[in-house]
Amino acid sequence: FGRKKGMRREGARKPVMAQSSETAARARRKRIMATPAFLYACVMVMGAVGASLRYVLENLLPGSPLPFSTLCINLFGCYIIYVIYQWFGRRVHLPHAVVRGLGVGLVGAFTTLSAFSTECLSFLQNGAFGPFALYLTLTLAGTFAASLLGWATVSALERRRMRQLTEEHKRNIRRVEDRRTPHGGDRGGAA
Repeated sequence: FGRKKGMRREGARKPVMAQSSETAARARRKRIMATPAFLYACVMVMGAVGASLRYVLENLLPGSPLPFSTLCINLFGCYIIYVIYQWFGRRVHLPHAVVRGLGVGLVGAFTTLSAFSTECLSFLQNGAFGPFALYLTLTLAGTFAASLLGWATVSALERRRMRQLTEEHKRNIRRVEDRRTPHGGDRGGAA
């Protein structure tokens, strides 16, 4: 009554054909993202972005007796790699190729162990034992602390998410209880 032929009522499901084409497209995207070619493409593109970011930061950060640009880059890399793999990879559930592209490609190309090693060797070759020891200590302790900070960040995000889920669960329980209880009556037992 009241509807023209071919019109859907409010809240009705989408036509079966539309659902199946959406499902097929989703399945096709999932298959493409699972291929080694997509993984390689993600790593290469993200690697180019990471290497470019490192180059820009090395040119922006001022030179000093210690290579602070490499130190800052490696500290940030150690922090963010933990967040990428533990939060985005395991909790946000990004596609595997995207997570690997971010981790191996972006952060792998952004951070630089080879520059750190070359800079340390340069200090030693020039007899600068004090700056060598300071740079080595700052890098080793700092990267460990940055990784620990990444762990703390992920832990805080998990606690926050659990509080949100708990509150949502409590609201849902109250909603169900409110539907079961007649309005205006008491919730619990006999009068």
